[in-house]
Amino acid sequence: MNSYAPEGFEPVADMNHSRPDSTPNWSESYAFWVYWEDHYLYMHYQRHPDDSSMWRGYASVQCEDGRVITSHGFGRERSPFGPGYQQCYAVCERPFESYRVEVDTIAQVSDWETLRSKVMPGLDENIVPLKMELQFISVSQTYAPMKADDNATHSSAKWTHYNACKVQGYVTIGDERKYIDALGFRDHSAGPRSIGNMGSGYMLTGIVPSGRSYMTIGVKTVRDDGETAFFSVGGVTIDGKVSYATEIDVPELTVSMPEPGLELGTLRFATGHGESTITLRATNQGVPITNLPPCYEAIGLQGNPGELIYHDWRVEIEWDGEKGVGGWEPCIRTE
Repeated sequence: MNSYAPEGFEPVADMNHSRPDSTPNWSESYAFWVYWEDHYLYMHYQRHPDDSSMWRGYASVQCEDGRVITSHGFGRERSPFGPGYQQCYAVCERPFESYRVEVDTIAQVSDWETLRSKVMPGLDENIVPLKMELQFISVSQTYAPMKADDNATHSSAKWTHYNACKVQGYVTIGDERKYIDALGFRDHSAGPRSIGNMGSGYMLTGIVPSGRSYMTIGVKTVRDDGETAFFSVGGVTIDGKVSYATEIDVPELTVSMPEPGLELGTLRFATGHGESTITLRATNQGVPITNLPPCYEAIGLQGNPGELIYHDWRVEIEWDGEKGVGGWEPCIRTE
């Protein structure tokens, strides 16, 4: 058995899935993050809920000066072994162990402050070639906090996997090519999801150079009767082994608008590894995104009341004196 595979899942689970017949709002999602020097890379792929051969592909570089360099489009599935289309895709080389991301496209240039006031335009003069050639290698067992037979009531997917990774490769912006040797994360999920029923929530991931890592997600679901329920899961890896949380204490500012330098507070996990305490501080690298039902996204904020928005933001972390990096996704239902 693959030592990186999560309990209850076969290796095939880390590759593309077929849409179950007559399952409304079913989709599949892959995401990849890289904490590269003073940059933050984010790639996200979403299968179209009505046409499973069509993928949304998003690839972005968030810079220390606040710039957001991003490509966002749709296309037919390139391969059954991973998400995306010809100009923006990923391929599973070894399930739960190795993925390759390939991007070769034109990106638009904006900044997170501008994108808080409007969505990225369809096309303007601020464009630049963007190319990524990245290898994601898992460094520990895969997180699977939602079991294969999950029957919990929530508006997220029915299962989700997270892998802490070492990332190597190249990023080319314009004619400037840079080598990457950094830490990162990736995730993969599938199942029915209904953004229209979601309230505020969060996602936090992080890793330190010694290989310890953590992840947690929290989702508020608005039920048909108007009542709400909050679903929260997560865990910690130490010495390559996952231990899921019996308690998660998330700082209050986790569900708030990111600001550079914001001291988020302390994240605490109680697991079989004992208690893990991590402090979080926001950087200047991130991108705001508007969720559109059932599972689409617009880059930037539309500014309409009642929308579900989130930011994908980089944080600096400290865990028992060891400094590392992580991702923060506060999700907010606007007033």
